[in-house]
Amino acid sequence: MNLSATWSIHYSNLLGSDQGNLNMTEYSIASSGETAGDTRINRLGESEDYVFAIADSDRGIHLLHSPKILGGTLLRPGQKLMSLVGLGSTSIPVILQIDGMKKFYQFKTAKLDEMKGCSSAEEIKTLSSGTGRTVPNFVAGAFFLPAPWLMTKLIENLEDSAGQGGDPHELIYVALKGASDYETAHADDDDYETGQATAHAEAFACWAWGVAIGKVKETRYQLQPADADIALHLEQRQRSCIMPSAPTGGATGTGIGHNNPDSVSVIAQLSENMAQSTEQAAMANQLQREVIDKAERAAAEKADKMKTDLHPATLNMICYAASTDGESKGSPPKTCVAFYKCKSEGYADQNVKDTLETKGCKDAAYAHGLIQALRVGTFLWTNSDRPNNFSIFCIFPTHTGSNQNSERQILLHLLASHSTSIAETTTRKLAEQSVYAPTDYYGAVDHIRYFAELTEIFFGAGTQCVDALRSLLQILL
Repeated sequence: MNLSATWSIHYSNLLGSDQGNLNMTEYSIASSGETAGDTRINRLGESEDYVFAIADSDRGIHLLHSPKILGGTLLRPGQKLMSLVGLGSTSIPVILQIDGMKKFYQFKTAKLDEMKGCSSAEEIKTLSSGTGRTVPNFVAGAFFLPAPWLMTKLIENLEDSAGQGGDPHELIYVALKGASDYETAHADDDDYETGQATAHAEAFACWAWGVAIGKVKETRYQLQPADADIALHLEQRQRSCIMPSAPTGGATGTGIGHNNPDSVSVIAQLSENMAQSTEQAAMANQLQREVIDKAERAAAEKADKMKTDLHPATLNMICYAASTDGESKGSPPKTCVAFYKCKSEGYADQNVKDTLETKGCKDAAYAHGLIQALRVGTFLWTNSDRPNNFSIFCIFPTHTGSNQNSERQILLHLLASHSTSIAETTTRKLAEQSVYAPTDYYGAVDHIRYFAELTEIFFGAGTQCVDALRSLLQILL
């Protein structure tokens, strides 16, 4: 076998590509989600010279090569799917999650005629998913196995991507245009069945569309440098496909260098080995960084109490209340997010008190149980003859609670999280809270001012509800 300087050159000059192109329909079938998962995996493991495409966590497309399956026998029933990442002179060996590779996904795509009518990837991005295919949904596998001509086009587009995932829309444009060129170039070939390249490119376009809209999920793989199987696989593939470091000339008469036919330059050999080690280490670091970033994103999503603990309807209400135009959703302010990140009611209570103090409301107090109610998202109270949990009566100046104003108390029933398991009379007794109505003009102003600050904590400045309260204050003052 002729050795190549890089993997991209190796696959561009791969022997047997012409025969593979005549059989490209089988490549489409091997990639289809309608083909059984075990069958797709077995087809992928038939040749170590295959290149296949997978989706990453950022809705990009990566190319992996040199797949090899170990196991699946009586002596070794568990299967291990290995592959290499990188199209330069060196690659990184990885182990893919074989169960994830067997999955399939169904989704709608943009109309293929509209895709083929686009003159750039940017135009393809503007298309929307519809029902332009002959079936309602396209069924895609977790990976796509391109025929040799399409493989070459994808490699040309991705070999300079520095490890970043390729843009699916760009690759759709490349595939459809390449199919048109292939059809034209082979129109007179007796062995070629017209339309195969177009059908294969359309299958890839639909699969890549699924990656772009997040329907084809990420295929995960692991780096395991200590695994003897993948280390051996990398060594064998490198030795059989990639040429060793080329010697460079040394000083005449030194006995080493290209002037001596029996030896190679030791310095050049060491330099090349160091360069390859550096490249391989950089790729390993990048892959490891992607793994760490993904873990950090997962931890951040898990720590987002607003998404995990609040009912979707409550979260939706907060987002609309945080809107500045009153029509589209807004984003909860940092003070609201910090409130729901607190580990307990005690921390949340202290968080609200500290925030109110920074807003000049040091003497503000609120009904006992308000924090507990808001922590579970109970802003509203369905009983029409009592004020809501989150109302102007829930916060007041501390001097309002003096005995001389006790006749102005209002009973506010806060919804308790355990109300479904306690008798109604007991629940009312536990949840009954005394809140206060203002008795004079200045007390009313304080109530409104404190409630405006509390509203800003949960919905943010510049929102309609906060602006309305501040406008009322300006009128009163």
